[in-house]
Amino acid sequence: MGKKIWGLIILILLLSTAACGKREQTQEERQDVFQSGSSENTEENSGSDENNSENLQEDTEYEEMLQMVGVSIKDDKMNYIYDGNAVHLEFQYEALGSKSFGIMILCDGIAVPFTTGEDSTERYLHILPTAENGACKDVDLYFTPIGKKGDLVSVETVDIVEPDFDISQIDDSNIFNPWVYGKKYWVRCSSGINVDMKQDGKERNVSISEDFTTEDIPQALIESSITVREDGTVDNELEYFHSDGYVNGSKSGWLSVDQGEKVEIKITYYGTKGQDIYTGVYLNRELYPVFDGHEYSKAYIDAEHYTTILGEIDTSKLEKGKYICYGVYGNVIGAGSSAFESFILEVK
Repeated sequence: MGKKIWGLIILILLLSTAACGKREQTQEERQDVFQSGSSENTEENSGSDENNSENLQEDTEYEEMLQMVGVSIKDDKMNYIYDGNAVHLEFQYEALGSKSFGIMILCDGIAVPFTTGEDSTERYLHILPTAENGACKDVDLYFTPIGKKGDLVSVETVDIVEPDFDISQIDDSNIFNPWVYGKKYWVRCSSGINVDMKQDGKERNVSISEDFTTEDIPQALIESSITVREDGTVDNELEYFHSDGYVNGSKSGWLSVDQGEKVEIKITYYGTKGQDIYTGVYLNRELYPVFDGHEYSKAYIDAEHYTTILGEIDTSKLEKGKYICYGVYGNVIGAGSSAFESFILEVK
């Protein structure tokens, strides 16, 4: 494979994701593939990309490197009605360089169990095989929304790269290095689906913490976030959602602690015109009550404040071993990344 092709692969992996023929933008600028008007980004390979590719070894050694991930809804259908029958999403996905693909569904930020055309068992996370050569694959998703008659429910899908990857034999922090393990457990969220509730759906039977703190965003930063284009169009960076997560004060992909130690999760959100956001934390693919014993955190965010939520993992309740941990948020239009970078927790 030539230098230019490797440069393109690097660009696709690090700067964007493709969704069955559509490409998403970077994490900070992500335009949701579920929303109309998403345009394809094409860029010429830079000299630095070509130089980086010289460091790669033979192509066969990188056959399982994560090169491309994408999701979409068939025919871009975004509006649904719940009339007592399960909502049917015709979901499409692709993941070149990943053996499996995980899917979750959130209703107003809360995970809901669902079935697929391949598995009639209700699960909160379905793990599906990827197609050969990462080709686009179709799967039917069926779920009963959480909500009451008259509600307009916001639905998000969460995709996770190879969530069944065995971490038990991993002994270093390279699991999230795309050149080594293919960026396993990479979490993304896609939004834009709405369900008009003509009948009552599932009850919201979860515990929710509403503890959060806020801090004013400096006025100078608010003003500097606004730009005016030549045509008079006003862009405000703070109208878009932002998240910044830390675990024990860092963003390391690997955290080793002694059994009994507590692990602090700190997440700061800001942006949007104002809305509630729900956050859940998963440990080995299971929702874990890190928010003062609650399963979810609910916090209000807007463009004038930093909103911070705190979670805590009490490792005295965990067996010794390795755990994969990732955060998922929902009910945010246009958001794309996870609440914090996925990491491995090693309890010694």
